[in-house]
Amino acid sequence: MRWQELSAGDAGYWAAEQMSRSDPLPTMVFAPVERQVAEARQLLAQRGLPGDVLSWSGTVRMRSEYGESASEWEAAMEYLAMTESSRDFDVDSEDELPGFVTRQVSTRLYEWQSIGPGGRVTAYDLPHAHFVDVTVRPLVTRIRGGRWRPPEQVETAVRAMVGPARDYRLRAVFGYPEPSAYEAANLVRPAFVFVLDGPSDGEGPRWRVGIAVPATFGGEGDAEPDDDGGDMDSDWCV
Repeated sequence: MRWQELSAGDAGYWAAEQMSRSDPLPTMVFAPVERQVAEARQLLAQRGLPGDVLSWSGTVRMRSEYGESASEWEAAMEYLAMTESSRDFDVDSEDELPGFVTRQVSTRLYEWQSIGPGGRVTAYDLPHAHFVDVTVRPLVTRIRGGRWRPPEQVETAVRAMVGPARDYRLRAVFGYPEPSAYEAANLVRPAFVFVLDGPSDGEGPRWRVGIAVPATFGGEGDAEPDDDGGDMDSDWCV
């Protein structure tokens, strides 16, 4: 994943640069959760794959009887090939992964990267558990993007997040922030994602906060700047 370091004052310029590369990106629509669950269970049963379906999200967790990570990974990739063939894959480098993650593949939605935490296949090696999560939800359709969000609004959101912080590290990436395996999701919108890492104060640990700023208007949870709803979306997440 290509994160870029910048300052809060550069956030608007950076967002404008991303927008200049294409027309407004579409909103991606997934199958309803109930359908995801039913189809996942059917596929696992038909192929005899060692997986459990998470009923609240429709995603799948591969866990073999003997905790053999290689067989779990193969089962996960086989399941992915059956459910979602339109995505490209990026193998995440080992230096990007936490110690308890042994392997991870990220995906792309029509050439635009899935930022996560969903949209990927991840192998976990925990003290008392070994499993592989498949958080790639099958796409049903796309909703045409309305129009880009003004870059000034992106910068305003970032400055509000940074506040009076000093000696921080701000990183940004543009793409689709797909939900994790612990969340239900029917769609995902393009967004500018910013992560702020702050220093330790000498007595406590370092801290991290983040925000996903929807990149377009004209989709679910939206209000145009001149509407009565104001100029902020209802689904901004921190």
